[in-house]
Amino acid sequence: MRSTTRGPGSQMTALHLYVELGSMIQDPVYDAWLSQFRANVMGETNHILSAYKSTQNVTHNQHWRPKTSEDAFPYCRMPKAFIDDFRQTWEKLSVMDSSALSKFLNLHCLESNVIEGTIKFDPYVTNMLVQAGFSSEATSGQFGDSSIISGIVKSQDALLILQDTRNAIDEIFELVKTKPVIITPEWVCRLHKTMMASSHVSVLDVNGDGRFHHVTIGATRQLSGVNVAVQGSFQGRPFKVQFCPCDSVDTELATFCKQCTVLLDRNDSDPFAVAAWISHVFVTIHPFEDGNGRLSRILASIPLLLRRLPPICIGLSEKINYNGYLNVTRSYRNGDYEDLMKVLHRGTLTSLSHFKLHLTGLQFLTDDVAVGPWFPLN
Repeated sequence: MRSTTRGPGSQMTALHLYVELGSMIQDPVYDAWLSQFRANVMGETNHILSAYKSTQNVTHNQHWRPKTSEDAFPYCRMPKAFIDDFRQTWEKLSVMDSSALSKFLNLHCLESNVIEGTIKFDPYVTNMLVQAGFSSEATSGQFGDSSIISGIVKSQDALLILQDTRNAIDEIFELVKTKPVIITPEWVCRLHKTMMASSHVSVLDVNGDGRFHHVTIGATRQLSGVNVAVQGSFQGRPFKVQFCPCDSVDTELATFCKQCTVLLDRNDSDPFAVAAWISHVFVTIHPFEDGNGRLSRILASIPLLLRRLPPICIGLSEKINYNGYLNVTRSYRNGDYEDLMKVLHRGTLTSLSHFKLHLTGLQFLTDDVAVGPWFPLN
């Protein structure tokens, strides 16, 4: 899948900084220049936004639809036997190793960054990071760029990104201790800032070409004026998805948070169904310039943690199905989250099977793991 962004995001970001600078220096010449710069940036932003909203080359049923944050709650449920088996699998691993939770969270951080194309280490280093974590003391001198199989960042940046991802998921564990669990836009923005702390400014290695990259963190696309579309293919068919226009992001995110809080408070909801709803709605809004996929999986883990289950963890083997069924769910938007639920269940169950090998020190020998019991995708 390839992501494309359209809009003067860097100019809008610069504009906010220039305005802040202007308030400090109080210079008439500067103020005159800033007024013209503001007019140019706002004019370009509005022109691109209008073109984005009227685009015709979006796949059928993948164009943005207002009030996505009010999409129907899921009515489907995972068979109880499968959730019970899932919980028993997790409990057995916890008995096997008293630090299983911390190590599985390390695996979540690694896998979540792998499927976004951020970084993938060789199996031996991956196993070491699962076991030891991401602190500089634990990993000092243990790996370098030669241990990277794929990705767009260097090893020194990767470690910081993994630390940030771990800090964000640790915040989720603090959240679920509160009753009731309340999700707010301000809290989601703070979580995004935590997760992206080291990605604010970075140099990406794209096709061997180092490129300077700036991302607005802790604030939505409504501030930076960036519009986002994604194109790729699923089951041999190309598609293009249009996400929320930047001028509607804050309203949609606010409604999502309210709906999410209601859904998490319901005792009759299925944890995987809630996770699927969160995944679909949050990714479709796409509130931030970057990090939406990683943040969506952290947020989607909340209903599982509330039921004493491990967090969502989707590995590379399920990436195509995961992205594909997010698009299928977006296409119908009728409360049927069954296929996406299955992907989230199977992906996490597969990760638990991989994790068992990590606990026994065998993960660096193989990436082929059989999982079960399970039921097939439609």
